[in-house]
Amino acid sequence: MGIKFNKSMAISAVLLLVSATFVTGTLKVVQRGERLVAVKKELTVLQRQKEQLEKEAEYRQSAEFVEKEARNKLNMAKPGEDVYLKPKILGDDLLGAEETRDNDPGSRGGFFAPVTARIDSLFDKIRDLLVLFQS
Repeated sequence: MGIKFNKSMAISAVLLLVSATFVTGTLKVVQRGERLVAVKKELTVLQRQKEQLEKEAEYRQSAEFVEKEARNKLNMAKPGEDVYLKPKILGDDLLGAEETRDNDPGSRGGFFAPVTARIDSLFDKIRDLLVLFQS
């Protein structure tokens, strides 16, 4: 007893096939729309980055930037200007009372550790001063 194939079954099968095709097409359109929105957002972000980079490139070509870099990185000055350099000395005072090397794994331990750390700090600072005044 086989199933008879009549007109209504053929029409139903065709409608089912058309419906499935329509649903998959709709899903593809929705996915492409979501991708389009994501790409537009990405494009907006990239355009902002491009604008920022163009502004930075324009600033880096300005005389103001060149002068600032020459002053800060090359220690240059305009003719007739005096430049004062601040020496880099660690600690609050020359004896290094605030600086100890107790946490330094290579420091000497024991009863005299704080004293030897201060003496080492003092010698380091004297060396830094000598280097500063030699240059």
